[in-house]
Amino acid sequence: MLGGIDKIPCPCKTCRNMNHQTFDVVYEHLVIKGMDPTYRFWYHHGEEVPVKCMFDGQPFCSTSFMSDEKVDEPCVNDDVNEKVVDANTSFDGKMRHPVDSVSWDSIDAKWPDFSNDPRNLRFGLATDGFNPFSNLSSPYSCWPVMLVTYNLPPWLCMSKENIMLTLLIPVSKSNFNLRAVLIWTINDFSACGNLAGCTTKGKTGCPICGEHTHSQWLYHSKKLVYMGHRRFLPPSHPYRRKTSWFDGKVEDRQVPRIANGNAIDTQLKDFQNFFGKVDKKKQKRQKELKEMWKKRSIFFDLPYWKELVLRHNLDVMHVEKNVCESIIGTLLDINGKSKDGYNARKDLQDMNIRHDLHPVERESRVYLPPALHTLSKLEKQLFCKRLYELKVPDGYSSNISNCVSVEETKVMGLKSHDYHVLMQQLLPVVIRGMLPKGPRHSITRICGFFNKICQRVIDRESMLEIEKEVIETLCLFERYFPPSFFDIMTHLVIHLGREVRLCGPVQFRWMYPFERYMKTLKGFVRNQSRPEGCIAERYLAEECILFYKNCVQGSTRLDDKQRRNEEFNNDIILEGRPISTGKEITLSDEVLNLAHQYVLFNTKAVEPYIE
Repeated sequence: MLGGIDKIPCPCKTCRNMNHQTFDVVYEHLVIKGMDPTYRFWYHHGEEVPVKCMFDGQPFCSTSFMSDEKVDEPCVNDDVNEKVVDANTSFDGKMRHPVDSVSWDSIDAKWPDFSNDPRNLRFGLATDGFNPFSNLSSPYSCWPVMLVTYNLPPWLCMSKENIMLTLLIPVSKSNFNLRAVLIWTINDFSACGNLAGCTTKGKTGCPICGEHTHSQWLYHSKKLVYMGHRRFLPPSHPYRRKTSWFDGKVEDRQVPRIANGNAIDTQLKDFQNFFGKVDKKKQKRQKELKEMWKKRSIFFDLPYWKELVLRHNLDVMHVEKNVCESIIGTLLDINGKSKDGYNARKDLQDMNIRHDLHPVERESRVYLPPALHTLSKLEKQLFCKRLYELKVPDGYSSNISNCVSVEETKVMGLKSHDYHVLMQQLLPVVIRGMLPKGPRHSITRICGFFNKICQRVIDRESMLEIEKEVIETLCLFERYFPPSFFDIMTHLVIHLGREVRLCGPVQFRWMYPFERYMKTLKGFVRNQSRPEGCIAERYLAEECILFYKNCVQGSTRLDDKQRRNEEFNNDIILEGRPISTGKEITLSDEVLNLAHQYVLFNTKAVEPYIE
């Protein structure tokens, strides 16, 4: 038995840790009677106390990792003077983990007493709202707050079972004061405004540029756009003097200065927060502060918050999705998604630029001259046909053909991950041979930018060049696409390279794992009148099962699920599922021989003969 003890406390509904039973009896009680619903804190069940044990002073941390394999996972050796995160540190100058980032190094330099103890935790906070019901027409919204600890190695940081859990590894008989630091928040753009307290729309809609945000109101499109990306270029760059390519003006402004945490904290020192519906006449705020800030973030109450290099991450998932959706909607001229149209052309006329694209009236009808990004009817059908006939590996993406209509030349209903794979690899292939060189090159460059920043291994030295390239790319978009294309999400692309350089790979800072986890939380709801209670009780039940699995030998882990296609036996012959209805065809002798050869070369029984 565990720890040499014959009997352990039984946590079933009947025994409730009061009766000591043998291992077999405990197993039988848990299977038949179930876990005690009032069981909140972990009892000693005969486990052998390891050298790396859990800290009893913090119930939240101490019950997070009862498994020896997880406790050992991030450690280099048993020496407490050796940092836990050293196992994740890169030695070739590339970034694979937040430990390799400038933000992590900044915390180590400013608070060495914190970084010297490997047991201190570094958190990332993520939050977002979601509808917990299957009925999407319900306006109800639930906002879970999730924590992820970055003391774990890359393959465990963002896993489902480690979200909202923390790790503590003290040495045997070594008490200490647990300390943790919140290094940044992870959320979509609207939630970023709620957490940071800044405005995410209006004249100062960019939280990075702040008061230096370049915004322009389009009268006919009735929207604010954010252009002026030439000011991010070097002073001697030729694009700054190209007036006919852009807004007709020479760009002589400097790169906007980004306000640090100390400046923001000083600016909001006397800012009064008004929550709820308050009469605006009673809000005595400065006009400038009111345009940029909605409130003073409570995170500034943390003593170290203003010293952090980056506090709130821009979500690459939503930025990439919105940019790709705008590009596809504009190319295919999808109603409600296209950024081009009559109003956009009238705005060009008001700005007195690109005279060749101004609307022309012909016999009581308005004619819109084709732009460089305009596709013909046949090109739109070819674009949709390429997406419709696209064949990708199993699990690579959803069935994109279900969202494509070749006859109507529409692409609708794609999910965020579908836009991700389009932006990463597929879109440059789909538009090949369609557009003129200028707009096609611009789209290919922005797809390449997202592909580079989404790599698992980031070359720190090349990030400065990538930042310069994306500035030129957005300038090219300003040249070839209408001003209405540049909403706030398109503008945020220019700041993504800086965040990668400061904080490391985006896989540890985007919303994909948290969106998937919220999908799991949504499945916990069974009583629609008490959604939060359902989520809390179900989460607690899964935590109890997860913690107790190590005491039940031969049990199945919660995360041990059968993978796709495991029912096929590839040892005999390649198998797969048909992706559409079958069609009868007659193969030529040459094609038949190639197919026969392919089957033989991919059959395990033939491998000894091939060798």
